[in-house]
Amino acid sequence: MKIPSKYQNLLFAAMMGFFMSIFMSGAILWINTGLDHQFLLRWARAITVSFPISVPLVILLAPLVRTCVARVTG
Repeated sequence: MKIPSKYQNLLFAAMMGFFMSIFMSGAILWINTGLDHQFLLRWARAITVSFPISVPLVILLAPLVRTCVARVTG
């Protein structure tokens, strides 16, 4: 099953936000609190907070970033 291409930007934002939420919250949490028996629970909570924030930010900032990249390349 393929998703229609008109949803490409929204799917990109959702996936980028999801993966950035996972990796960034995990890394920052690990640095700030270390690994212990509560790490996975805290990480899951951090993802549930960061994901709804990151998706709208990707939607808003992606066009600006594309414009900046186009200006500094070729």
